[in-house]
Amino acid sequence: MRKTQKQQKSPADFAKIVADFYSKSQRFKEIEVSFKKIKSKFSGEISKYFDENPDLKSAIFTANNDSDVECTGYIVNKIQRANVKFDCDKLEKALGKKLSDVLIFKTYSIIDMPGLISYLKECNVDPQIFKSFLHVEKYVDKAELERLEGIGKLTQEDIQGCYTVELSEPYYKVSLQKAKDEWQEK
Repeated sequence: MRKTQKQQKSPADFAKIVADFYSKSQRFKEIEVSFKKIKSKFSGEISKYFDENPDLKSAIFTANNDSDVECTGYIVNKIQRANVKFDCDKLEKALGKKLSDVLIFKTYSIIDMPGLISYLKECNVDPQIFKSFLHVEKYVDKAELERLEGIGKLTQEDIQGCYTVELSEPYYKVSLQKAKDEWQEK
């Protein structure tokens, strides 16, 4: 049995494909602009609700029967990411050398190599002077911090005042709350 050859598309067929794609992409851009406006208005309004109820992170709103969607309500979750920034110097003082060496990593950079070389050529090397040629960057190993908290070697009180929390702008996730089926086990 022979395989049949596929028919070749003509330039007119490709032109139609391109035109169809272009038309749909333009429509998509229009819808996207419209959706961004709707989303911005929604975010502003729902932000007011959550600002008036600061203890809430989630809210359920009863659905009206005018909706095309079959559900008992809408669940709105406020999502706000937090970024913890540590003050490594304060953390070092609060935890002591032993724990600090496990949690805080340091990167040393020489900022004046010719000065360092000429200084080291002099025999009496003073560590304080040597350190003046270095730039030190420090960062906290957050996974290790969590591990030490988990095993009880470290508590929140131990690191109190050694970090700041920066909150990002919140965003909102909307999902449906559906009625439970009668046949489901209770």
